[in-house]
Amino acid sequence: MVYLDKPSIKRLDQRYYLKENDIVISQMGTVGHASIVSKKEEGWLFASFTIRVRLSEKSKSILDPLFLTFYIQNIARPYYLLRRIAQASVRQNTDLPTIRNLKVPILPIKTQQKIAELVKKSHSARQKSKELLEMAKKKVEDLIEATPLR
Repeated sequence: MVYLDKPSIKRLDQRYYLKENDIVISQMGTVGHASIVSKKEEGWLFASFTIRVRLSEKSKSILDPLFLTFYIQNIARPYYLLRRIAQASVRQNTDLPTIRNLKVPILPIKTQQKIAELVKKSHSARQKSKELLEMAKKKVEDLIEATPLR
């Protein structure tokens, strides 16, 4: 484990810090898993064995970052990245040229935004279902504990 003290962190180049709407893609092990950076994670450092994608201002006008993340995770990963895996000893990996050569369909921006909104709703519903499941488990446990033994 490497410990970075505050003075050494301040000396790091700004390109190593994440910005909101950056996309982080796992490069080794679980190749191609992608996640979008929220405002909360802005300023974090991204790790080795990950690839950071940052859209240019020009690209932002034709690509929604959440749509792109969804596309990488759910379409490009199984049909492109996992078919172009390299083996590094025991770990599978991908590389920057493979990511750069990834073909992305440019749907109308309104369509991308609609898909992105559905992805947000899906994440929200998944979180809500986890919370409800935990509440149900807690109630069942409470009922079991409150039931007298025969």
